[in-house]
Amino acid sequence: MPMMRLTAYISGRIQRVGYRAKAVALATKMGLVGLVQYRPDGRVLVIAEGERDDLERFAAALRIENTCIHVQDISLEFSPGWGGFSNFRKITGPDEVGECLDDAIEILKEMAFILNRLDNKMDQMLDKQETTIGEISGLRNDF
Repeated sequence: MPMMRLTAYISGRIQRVGYRAKAVALATKMGLVGLVQYRPDGRVLVIAEGERDDLERFAAALRIENTCIHVQDISLEFSPGWGGFSNFRKITGPDEVGECLDDAIEILKEMAFILNRLDNKMDQMLDKQETTIGEISGLRNDF
């Protein structure tokens, strides 16, 4: 099967919210090569190469929706691959704060998710503690 290229332009709330880092992670996990880059018009450009089925799964996965990211539209074009990429990477511009910003956003989102789960676990533990205290109080004869 010949290598294919996907060129996608993504619009929405996607710049400076960790979108490129997510795209890199998805592409790397799927074994694709290419790049992701902010465009001056507010969109994100994604160029990926690989097998057609993998590119179609990747294109569907690019419709990211979470607390910070909201994809409104994706324009897709498939063409023959050129074979000019060795990995999948994020291209940064000279006016960006730095590549670490996207990574930091991802870490903060993961921390918020974990803290929320811990908070729910704490609530469950406190409920069980109250039940246990109530049961023990009901068994005691010394008050």
